[in-house]
Amino acid sequence: MKANAKLQGSLAVVVLLVLAGVGLLLRAYRQIEVAATVRQQGYVESLESGNCLSALKDAETGYRGYLLTRDETYLQPYLAVRDSLGRSLAALRRPDLSPPAREHLDAVVSLVPIGLERMELSIGQCRKGALPPAAMRVRIGEGKQWMDRIRTELEAFRRIEADAQVRYDAAFQARLRTLLGIIWASGLLTLGLGFLFAYLFHRDSHRRNQDRFLLETRRLLEGQKALNAELTQASATLAESQDKLRGTEESFRLMVESVVDCALVMLDPEGRVQTWNSGAQRIKGFTQEDILGQHFSRFYTPADVALGLPQQALDLAAANGRCERQGWRVRKDGSLFFASVIVTAIRDPAGALRGFAKLTMDLSERRKVEQELQEARRIAEDASLAKSNFLSSMSHELRTPLNAILGFAQLMETDRPPPRPSQEASLRHILKSGWHLLTLINEVLDLSRIESGQMGMSQEPVALAELLAECQGMIGPQAAGRGLTLDFPPPSLRLCVLGDRTRVKQVLLNLLSNAIKYNAREGLIEVRCSERVPGRVRVAIRDTGPGLRPEQVAQLFQPFNRLEQGAGLEEGSGIGLVLAKRLVELMGGGIGVDSCPGVGSEFWFELPAAAAPGPAPEAGPPGFLPGPSGSTVQEVLYVEDNPANLALVEQILARHPGLRLLTATDGPSGIALARKAQPKVILMDINLPGMSGFEALHRLRADPATAAIPVLAISANAMTGERERGLAAGFADYLTKPIKLDELMAAILAALA
Repeated sequence: MKANAKLQGSLAVVVLLVLAGVGLLLRAYRQIEVAATVRQQGYVESLESGNCLSALKDAETGYRGYLLTRDETYLQPYLAVRDSLGRSLAALRRPDLSPPAREHLDAVVSLVPIGLERMELSIGQCRKGALPPAAMRVRIGEGKQWMDRIRTELEAFRRIEADAQVRYDAAFQARLRTLLGIIWASGLLTLGLGFLFAYLFHRDSHRRNQDRFLLETRRLLEGQKALNAELTQASATLAESQDKLRGTEESFRLMVESVVDCALVMLDPEGRVQTWNSGAQRIKGFTQEDILGQHFSRFYTPADVALGLPQQALDLAAANGRCERQGWRVRKDGSLFFASVIVTAIRDPAGALRGFAKLTMDLSERRKVEQELQEARRIAEDASLAKSNFLSSMSHELRTPLNAILGFAQLMETDRPPPRPSQEASLRHILKSGWHLLTLINEVLDLSRIESGQMGMSQEPVALAELLAECQGMIGPQAAGRGLTLDFPPPSLRLCVLGDRTRVKQVLLNLLSNAIKYNAREGLIEVRCSERVPGRVRVAIRDTGPGLRPEQVAQLFQPFNRLEQGAGLEEGSGIGLVLAKRLVELMGGGIGVDSCPGVGSEFWFELPAAAAPGPAPEAGPPGFLPGPSGSTVQEVLYVEDNPANLALVEQILARHPGLRLLTATDGPSGIALARKAQPKVILMDINLPGMSGFEALHRLRADPATAAIPVLAISANAMTGERERGLAAGFADYLTKPIKLDELMAAILAALA
C-alpha cells in the first residue's frame, strides 16, 4: 500500500509539472502567433501600398498618353484605378495603425480623389474636343506634381510601418528564445521525473509479476486436467466423424454415378482422369477401363490439341477457379459433338491444388435447334424488310399522284376569282376524298410499323385539358355541321397521362371522329376524364348513336371490319380502331367499349397517370401564308423530275410576285443551275433520276459557291425516320407529299429569313 501511495504521489507531481510546462509553452506559442500575424499584416500592407503606388503611376502615365495621342487604349490603367483604388486604400486602414502612419494615409486618401477628378475633367475636355487645356495640364506637369505628393506620403507611410515591423521582429525573436529556454527546462525536468517514475513503476511491477506467476501456475495445472478430458472427448468425436465422412463419400459417389445427362469427371492436377461416371460413358463412349489414368486431352480434336487448348483450360481454371468453354469434342468412335465444358479447380483448406472437376454437356441438338431458329429469324427479317420496302414504295407511289391532285385542288379552292358554287362543291369532294386516302395510307403504314416493332414512342406527361381543347377545335365544325352538341371537360381539368402526345391526340381524334360519324342527328357527344383507380386515368367518349349489338362488339378492333357500315354513306377504312388499340397498348394502357343498342356507345381508353408537364409554346393559327414583302424578286430553284409536281409549285409561287421559280429535272442540272443562278432557296426532290436528293445535297454543300444556300427536301418518302434522316443529312426542312400550301410557304419564308 505504501509503495502504491508513493507511486501515485510521484505520478501526480510529474503530471502537475508537465501541465505547468504545457501552459508556459501555450502562452509563449500564443505570443509568437500574435507576432507572426503582425508580421504578415505588415507584409500585406507593404505589398498593398506598393500596388496602389504602382497603379497610380500606371494611371497617370496612361492619362498623359491619352491626352497626347487621344487613343482610348491608354485609359485602361486609369479606368482600373478609378474603380478599385478606393477599396485598396480602405484595406490599408487598419484599426491599430499608429497616429503618424494614419496621418500620412489620410493625406493620400484626400489627394487621390482630387487627382482623379482632375484627370476625369481633362479626359472629358479632350473627348469634347477641348484638347489645348487638357494638353496644357500635361505640359505644366500637373499630374507629375500630384504623383510626387502621393509618392512622398506613401513612402512616409511605408517607412513608419517598416520601423514598426522591425520592432515586431525583434520582439518575435525574443519570444522565440524564451520559448526555446522553456522547452529545454521543461524537457530536462520531465526527463528527471520520468526516470524517477520509471524506477518506482519497475519496482511495483516486479512485485506484481511474482504474484501473477504464482496465480497462473495454479491455473495451468487446473487447465491441464480439463484439456486431458477434452482430448478424450475429441478422440471419440473424431472417430464418429470419420464414419460419417465415409458415408458421405459413398453418397457422393452414388450421386455422381446417377447423373446420366452430363459427363462428370474428376482429374488430378496434371489432367489425368481419376473418376468416370455413367453420363461420361454415355456421351463419350469410353468405359472406365478405357479411360481411367488417361489424359483428358484425348477428347479434344487434333487441331485443338496442337493449339494447346487442354493445357490452357487447366491453367485458366487453376488461376481463376473456373474455366468455361464451348467447342467440338471427339467420341471414342471418332465422331464429333458440340459440347459445353466447365473445368473447376479443387483446393484443400490450405489452398493447395488437389485436382479438377470437369463437367461436359452435349449441346449438339441444342446447337442444331439454335441454327434452325437463326435461319427462321433471318427469313422473318428478310420478309419484314421486303414488307417495309414494299410499303415504302407503295407510300411513295401513292403520295406522288396525290401531291398533284391535292395541290392543284388547294390552288383552285383559293383561286381569285373564287370558283363557282358547283366547282367549289366538286373541289370539296376532291379534297375530302384525297385527304381521306392520305389518312388511309398513313394508318396502313402506322399499323405495319406497329406490327413490325418499328413504331417509336416518346413517353412524356401530357395535359389532357390542353389536348382536348385542340381536338375540340379540330372537330367542332364537323360536329356543328351535323347538329351535334359537344360536352367537353372544363379547361380547369388537371389530369395528365404518360404517353406520346402525338399518338394520344391521334387516338382521341379517331374516337371523336367515330362518335360524329355514327351518331344520331342532333345528338350528343360527351367526353369525361377520371382517375378510376390510383395511377390510371380513363378518357371516355359517349355518343347517342344506335349502339352496338353484342356480336358487333365482339368484332371490334379487327382490321378492315366496319361492322356492316361499308355500304353506308360514312367514309372509313376499318383500320382506325385497330390502330388506336395498338397505340394505346404500346403506351402501357388499355382500350374498350360499353354499348347498348338504341341508346349509344361509350368508347374509352386508360393510360398511366403522370404529373403535370411544363407550359408548351403557343402555336399560331393555321392559314395560307403570304409571300415575302418588298420589291426585290428572290429566286427559288425546284429540282423535280415529275412534271405535275413542277407545275404545281410553279402555280403556287406564281401567286407571290416577290418569288421567281427556276426548275431542273435532275440532280446534275440542278447543281449546275444553282452554281450559275445562286437562288435564295432550293427545293429538292429525294427520288431523282441518276442522282438522289441526298447526293445532290452533299455536292451542293461541298461547293463553296452553293454551300450556304438552304435546301428544303420535298419527298413522297414518309416512312418512320425519313424526316430525321433528312434533317441529319443537312436539309433545312423535310416536307412530305402531298404538300400543304401553308406548310410549303412557311418553310420557304423561314429559309429566306
